[in-house]
Amino acid sequence: MAFPSPALTNPDHLDPPIAERVPQMCAYHGHSYVDCYRWLQEDDPTANPKVAAYLESENMYADAALQATRDLRNQIYSEFLASYGATTHISSGATKTRAPTPSMLDEAVNTVPIHRSPYVYYWKIVPGKVQRMFYRRRHTPTDGSVGREELLIDFNDPVHACITFQAAEVSPDHQWVAYVIDTANNGKLSLYFYHIASRQVSPRDVVHNVTPSICWANDSQTLLYCTPTLPNRPGQVYRHALNTSIHHDALVLENQRADLTLTVRPSASRQYIFVDLVEPYRNETYFVPADNVTRAKPTVIQPFAHRLRYFVEHQGPNWVILANRSLHEPRINGQLFFCPVSAPTYTRDHWTPLLPYNPYALIQNIYPFANHLVLFERTHGKPQLRVLSSISAPPALPAATLVLLPLYTPSYTGTVTPTATNYCLGITEGAYTLSVTSVGQSYHSNCFRYTLSSFLIPPKTYEYDLDNQQRRLIHQVELANSDGFDPHSYSQEKLYADLPTVRDTFHLRPPRYLKIPVSLVYRTELLRQDGTNPALILVHGCHGDSYDPKFKLQWKSLLDRGFVVAIAHVRGGSENGRTWYEVYGKLLQKKSGIYDLLAVTNLLTKRRYTSFHKTAVMAPQEGASGTLVAAAMNLKPYMFRVAVLQSPAVDLLNALMTSPATLSHDVRDEFGDPTTDTTIFKYIHSYSPYHHIAPHTRMPHVLVYADTKARKGRYWEAAKWVAQARAVRLHNPEFHETDDERSLVLVTQLNPIPGQASKYAALQQLATSFAFIIHKLESSQPEPRNGSTFFVKPKKEMPNGSREILFDPPRPSTSSR
Repeated sequence: MAFPSPALTNPDHLDPPIAERVPQMCAYHGHSYVDCYRWLQEDDPTANPKVAAYLESENMYADAALQATRDLRNQIYSEFLASYGATTHISSGATKTRAPTPSMLDEAVNTVPIHRSPYVYYWKIVPGKVQRMFYRRRHTPTDGSVGREELLIDFNDPVHACITFQAAEVSPDHQWVAYVIDTANNGKLSLYFYHIASRQVSPRDVVHNVTPSICWANDSQTLLYCTPTLPNRPGQVYRHALNTSIHHDALVLENQRADLTLTVRPSASRQYIFVDLVEPYRNETYFVPADNVTRAKPTVIQPFAHRLRYFVEHQGPNWVILANRSLHEPRINGQLFFCPVSAPTYTRDHWTPLLPYNPYALIQNIYPFANHLVLFERTHGKPQLRVLSSISAPPALPAATLVLLPLYTPSYTGTVTPTATNYCLGITEGAYTLSVTSVGQSYHSNCFRYTLSSFLIPPKTYEYDLDNQQRRLIHQVELANSDGFDPHSYSQEKLYADLPTVRDTFHLRPPRYLKIPVSLVYRTELLRQDGTNPALILVHGCHGDSYDPKFKLQWKSLLDRGFVVAIAHVRGGSENGRTWYEVYGKLLQKKSGIYDLLAVTNLLTKRRYTSFHKTAVMAPQEGASGTLVAAAMNLKPYMFRVAVLQSPAVDLLNALMTSPATLSHDVRDEFGDPTTDTTIFKYIHSYSPYHHIAPHTRMPHVLVYADTKARKGRYWEAAKWVAQARAVRLHNPEFHETDDERSLVLVTQLNPIPGQASKYAALQQLATSFAFIIHKLESSQPEPRNGSTFFVKPKKEMPNGSREILFDPPRPSTSSR
């Protein structure tokens, strides 16, 4: 039985709760393991009094252990709140929006105005209000002037009250707003139709149990919506006509598979509506004319094919298709094709390449215009925009022309359209975030909108004239506490770390021109560059997601205290193209992200931005990012002084072996399936953090957050990992030194926080993490790399028969866990 900590009655005696050890034998693929904390694995911990009591005792211990940082935590939280406020100013020139309340924590900005002539639609969140408010102004495209502001929907009003807002679409005639909200906090969404002229919600048109995917037809009287795909019921696409009962809604398309999702979207030209049926590794797309949705039947572009993912858009007489395969040849970074709309069939046998395949740049999305095509690409750690002009006519192939590629990319020639102009928009910032949305793009005026931000630059939205190649600023964020933040007082850099040298049976070394991108920011006058600055390294590197340096006012609390904040763009993301994930960052290459994190830490210390004893590392996303950090701590614990993990997947092997039904497809696509593949099983076991807590090394100060509702990193993984680490410390008296007792704190969210309160709770949690990091780094002192504290392990054979020379993890053990 888990006993409460004495700290509950005596705060001066901070002995943590010790979990009961109940040895249980686990046998996988002929290998036997003893797991002493398997009893913590419960789908609902509140249903097991023993598990609930242990987690409660951990939370009570965490409250007592974090009392030393209470004043600092409150100060940082006050700094967060002081940076927010909300006022909006719209003039004939750019739109300036002050940063809103903490309801938008990740990016302290309002939504970019949605431009649909003759109106500009936009959101605002004002102080004292919990939910957003939907506005519009009349817009004059010729001079850019706007008219009087008109409030359309106030979601704080009891008539429109909701727990969470999901989606909103304005009808083409600007008379109706269809919106999807959650009113009961049970995950079931409802669709409502709001008539702008009468300011009324149509009671006859309410549809329950829908998804956020909705799309208007061009008649402004018909809307397509989707129902969710459930294990016992397929998802469907329905057609709803205004002022009719939902019982008369016509079925447009039905999904027959439980692992398939449905979405509807308009084409950029607004001439067609696409229906996408998406499976984990393939998809198929249907289309219907937006002017004739009531009579036309959906037509398929390309039926399901093996591991074929494609995205269709419409431009002039052609379909423009972005696909990951060309017939049977893989195109990991995506290749552009076209197919005439007038063709008798649209299968991939009739697709013609629009551009040659570029193995050095990932095409992430496409945005068609009347006479231009804009590509959103990623290469060498940076996003970029490529413009193809004069491609309305079908391209004549073949013709050899040099393709303009970004800096550091080897020369590449291939087949392109002879009449097309191919260039990239120049962006001079060293580390930046580029975001584009299909909403609000002006297809026929050839005006392209994109948003640019960085560590130091609040988001700015530009409108780029594709015909004249000129841009103008139309929207920018102006900070409410502008006197407290001067971007000229800070500096941001883009560094590139060399790939670590690793010898492994499965390890693939990328080409030499590829390096590990590092984005960092610091206060210029506080950087001493002698190794004494504290540093916080953030890492994600999972599921192919790119972790960009976004503008966050929260960084100021660290930067003004002399911190260097860095993002390690390790393998597992898509910063260096899709191969950074598909080839070098998942399955039997998953350990590459661990090595990259250590290489980035080593780079920052060599360049004297910080030192090992002044370095903190944070996994801000749940799941696999925590796996990377915890595994890196097992390999080189002296390289980090503090670690903060958010719902980490640290008992990865047991999670994959014992809970296959609850794991999503992206988790299995990330790590593989050890239940059927013994090679995958041995490889995961070689780095699973729970199985490799080194008994002769001192861990950093660790703060772990767990959530019973998290699915990528189950709460019991964090609980078992903390319990095992405590047991290791308990049996090593040399670690009970009073001068530098290492903290190991677990905070578990047992009850979900509803609605808007969860976002304020997230802000408080971030303030707690910052205070923990600052407190522990302020008291840190350099430590020797040898001596009784550290055990230098000889090089050993890995379970898969490989040897790792530079970073050698401990041999998997069958001893009691």
